[in-house]
Amino acid sequence: MKKPVKLKDANGDTILVYQTGGYEIAYPVGEAIHKNMDYIIKLGNAVLKIIPKNENITLWCSGSSGAIIAALVCSIIMPTAAMVKLNHVKKDGESHHGSNIYSPLSGGYSIIVDDFIGMGTTMKRIFKQSGNVYCIGLCGGWSKRYTSDMGFLQEYKIKSVICTEIY
Repeated sequence: MKKPVKLKDANGDTILVYQTGGYEIAYPVGEAIHKNMDYIIKLGNAVLKIIPKNENITLWCSGSSGAIIAALVCSIIMPTAAMVKLNHVKKDGESHHGSNIYSPLSGGYSIIVDDFIGMGTTMKRIFKQSGNVYCIGLCGGWSKRYTSDMGFLQEYKIKSVICTEIY
């Protein structure tokens, strides 16, 4: 993994962007899992490098692609974390057996795991549930415009992004 690139958000705060390299995610994520594992492993290893050992980590995801990626990242980071929790925030209209009330683990790090950012809809839906998020882990690239154009980075005080590359 390369040294992080420091980008400024709209407020002038620094966001560290870690680039893992590798390929963009292939779709459908589950059907192409053999192609996607290389990057998912890189994403999990990047989380291990930026989050201290023996800390609580809450992974946040949405949708089937996000759930597959987050579960596999979870299996990579579990051996060094104090505790790991995975919160799958449902899309509007989705039903499930539990409630729609989610909470992060106490005193730890919250990380959103997703396949990519389009308009930021998934991120905003997760932020409504998660509150403070330390890092966004993406299976795709990070546009420099996201750093200044997407208000959620400033609003939720994101400190880090993990991605394949900056473009």
